[in-house]
Amino acid sequence: MSKGLYDFLTKTGNYSKSFQDFQLQFSNESNIQQLHEYMSSNGTYSKGLNEFKNQFFASKTKVPITPNPNISNQNVENKKEEEKLDVNEQLKTEARDLAIDKDFWATQKYKREDYYLRDGKWYYKSPKTKKEF
Repeated sequence: MSKGLYDFLTKTGNYSKSFQDFQLQFSNESNIQQLHEYMSSNGTYSKGLNEFKNQFFASKTKVPITPNPNISNQNVENKKEEEKLDVNEQLKTEARDLAIDKDFWATQKYKREDYYLRDGKWYYKSPKTKKEF
């Protein structure tokens, strides 16, 4: 059971109960599948159900695996760091998407993608001439 997933869901306002309640609620396959469907539909998770379960709900009582001396602990640490980055990237993407006023940009002459921020100032770059304004 992933504390990281619980922290992510509470920070984003998608879960408000205690971690113990979270563990109890998502201790069965059906609720895990529903959570995956919910996170996939709102864009906070993009991988398949099996990957979701392996990443966040992998059993801690698996058969012990004999360590392979050819694999360093660095690989394990890198995988953990990658998982943290995935959640952080999801948080950043969700925050950025929420911050964009889509109604405003839908009515504008120029596309939002043609603007960029540099040194604290917004600039427009024409997609045709590549000139900055």
